[in-house]
Amino acid sequence: NGRTWRRSAAASGLTGGSALGRDSIWAVGGKTAAHWNGHAWSRTSLARVLPRDTEFCRPSADQVLARSANDVWAVGAGHCQDERGPFYLLHFNGSRWRLVDQSARYGEPLQVVPDGSGGLWIPAVAGFPGTFAMLHYSRGHLRPAVLPLPATRLAVGAVTHVAGTGVTFGGGASFRPGQRGTRQSAVILRYAG
Repeated sequence: NGRTWRRSAAASGLTGGSALGRDSIWAVGGKTAAHWNGHAWSRTSLARVLPRDTEFCRPSADQVLARSANDVWAVGAGHCQDERGPFYLLHFNGSRWRLVDQSARYGEPLQVVPDGSGGLWIPAVAGFPGTFAMLHYSRGHLRPAVLPLPATRLAVGAVTHVAGTGVTFGGGASFRPGQRGTRQSAVILRYAG
């Protein structure tokens, strides 16, 4: 409220959030999408949009980006044993959620941020200890971005877009193949589209 934090029982289980303003906040977690209208949370089930749970997979929506009341994006993963993926991309058009894309090739998305041109940047990690991919969704297509280092030598954990520009920054680490936990070097990536 601008002075103190207060716990909301209605927001239980939500893992990612994005605010359009103080009276419009979107959040997701598990098979739930929720919207704060400034007074209360309303929750929507994503169970019909995401695949069903299986013995080894627990699909969920994990991160969200709200661009307007009728343009909300969510990313999630199957959280399958030993895989992290498959990757899921969902969209809310103001009236309903739908599954836009899914891929077993890409694992767990870490974020979803705008690219400044109507598209999305989505850093993701597949498998264990993890192979990194920077995904770009634009004009209905999901593609891996070309990076300055191969995925076996790079991990980017945070991405942010500079509002009003085509510039996006990513921060992470580079390392020797097979030595992710040792001899890392900090990396800052800049994309100017």
